[in-house]
Amino acid sequence: MLRVSVQVLETEDAFLSGQTYSFVVDAQMGLAGQAKAGSPRRNECMTQALESIDRAFAEYSRIDEVRGQCEMMAKKATIMQLFGDPVLANDYAAKYLAIRKAAQEWRDG
Repeated sequence: MLRVSVQVLETEDAFLSGQTYSFVVDAQMGLAGQAKAGSPRRNECMTQALESIDRAFAEYSRIDEVRGQCEMMAKKATIMQLFGDPVLANDYAAKYLAIRKAAQEWRDG
C-alpha cells in the first residue's frame, strides 16, 4: 500500500491523492478497531487517521471537491465521538453542513 501511495502522491492529482488518504484513514480505523479500547496502539491509529483526514481534506479543498470534503468532516466527527469529545464531534458535523450549504448556494446562485 505504501508504494502505491507514494506513486499516487507523485502524480500531483488532488482527487486521487484525496482518495488515497481517505483509504489510509479507513485502514487506520480498521487497525484501531482491532486494538484494545484505550490502548496506546488504538489511540495511535486514530491519531494517524486524523492526520490523514486533514491531508485528504486539503487535497479535496484544492479542487473544490465538496463530496470528499464532506466525507472527511463526517469521518472526523465520528472519530471525535469515539475519542469521547462530543463538542468537537458537533463542530465537525456543523462544518460538514456548512460545506454542503455553501456548495448548494453556489450551485443555485
